[in-house]
Amino acid sequence: MSAKRDEVAQGPQGRIMHVHKSAEVFVRTMLGQLTLEHIEKFAKTAEEAAHIKGRQFVQFLKSEQDSTESALTEHAAHMRTLAAQIILLRDGFVPALKVDKDSHPMMIQAVSIMGFIRAEFEAMDGGIR
Repeated sequence: MSAKRDEVAQGPQGRIMHVHKSAEVFVRTMLGQLTLEHIEKFAKTAEEAAHIKGRQFVQFLKSEQDSTESALTEHAAHMRTLAAQIILLRDGFVPALKVDKDSHPMMIQAVSIMGFIRAEFEAMDGGIR
C-alpha cells in the first residue's frame, strides 16, 4: 500500500482529491462504454468488496506508526459515504435504468457513482488516507 501512498498528499484532502480526480477520469473514459449489465454486476459485488477493502484498510491504519484515532474516524466517514453510494447505485439507479434504458442523464449519474466507488477502492488499495 505504501508505494501509491507516497505519491499523494496524505490527510482528508489527499484522499478527497484522489477520489475526485480518479472518478472524473473514469467517467470521461467509460461513459458510453458501459452497459446496464456492467453497472448491475458492479453494483451487486461492490458491497462485499467494500467490506473486504474497508477491513484491510483498517488493519493498514492500525499498523502505521503515525496513524491516529482521527484517521480511523475519517475512514469510517468515507465508508458510510461509500455504503450510501453503493445502495444508491444498486437500489436506485440500476432499477431505474431498467425502466428507462435510454435515459442518458441517469446513465451519467450511474457511471459517476460507479467511478466514485472505484476511486474509493483505489484509495484504500493505495493506502491513501
